[in-house]
Amino acid sequence: MKFFNTYLVLIVIVVLSISSCNKEEQSCQDGVWDEELEEKKDCGGVCPPCDDGNGNDAPTSLVYAVFDGEPVSFLNYGMERNNDWKLTFQNDSISVTLNFGDGDSLGVRPIKTSGTGFYYNNDTYSFDQGTVMFTEIDHENQRLSGYFEAEFLDQQNPPQPFVLGNGEFENVEWQ
Repeated sequence: MKFFNTYLVLIVIVVLSISSCNKEEQSCQDGVWDEELEEKKDCGGVCPPCDDGNGNDAPTSLVYAVFDGEPVSFLNYGMERNNDWKLTFQNDSISVTLNFGDGDSLGVRPIKTSGTGFYYNNDTYSFDQGTVMFTEIDHENQRLSGYFEAEFLDQQNPPQPFVLGNGEFENVEWQ
């Protein structure tokens, strides 16, 4: 009987802890629609874009990051490839350009200072440090995928860091 009571208490604790989680603590793959944070179940808003209604993923690419502790999806983005790879993305308050440098190898590399910029609510922040990891380079379709982390500093004294963390870009077409 004592074992049964202990087991029952553990089940109740697990159920209560799961039900008390909010959407920010859960992933965009939890199967739960939160109308305040998502357009549909697990897509739109803070999650990657929804499909186009025909069962097709639209767009087939995405740019996503965590900024100031909040997940943000960017629908306005592009990749430029001259000598260096440059990813640019923005929304109504954030505009970012990350210079990933040159080379076609998969793996981790530092983000270059030159050509990297961050603007938040029309204020300019200086690049401090960051890394990118290329996970796929599709030369045939000219698409690049990977992950990034970048830290920027405001103009206060002492400077306060702003971090773009857990960043992801997937199947972003380059020009």
